[in-house]
Amino acid sequence: MTKSCPVVQAAAAGSSQTTMGVDGSLFVYEADRVRDRMEKFVIQETLSFDHFDNKRMTALIQETLQPRYTHVSRMTLRRDCMKMWKMAKDEMILGFQALKIGVNLTSDVWTAPSGSPDAYLCVTAH
Repeated sequence: MTKSCPVVQAAAAGSSQTTMGVDGSLFVYEADRVRDRMEKFVIQETLSFDHFDNKRMTALIQETLQPRYTHVSRMTLRRDCMKMWKMAKDEMILGFQALKIGVNLTSDVWTAPSGSPDAYLCVTAH
């Protein structure tokens, strides 16, 4: 089909390749969106920054999901996560500075029972 259809040939050759999404909408691959989702995934799942540093995983993604995927290194993920952390921290500082009253913070840290790898941090403002 690619050999006979000029529209498909042009779409395959161009850098603005689009495909149909799961819901039938137009899907456009965006490398920046991939990085954003990876950094959120690493943070939410408490993974190491080198979680995606695997040649086989990169090949799997490129061969089966998205041929234009480029590897996101652990240093890039670390830098992106630290930027996200700094922005969240700065936002919290600005929020507390905008208050017209004093706020006391207390915290507690604990791990889940029964050998679960989950750990929790509770911050209470009063």
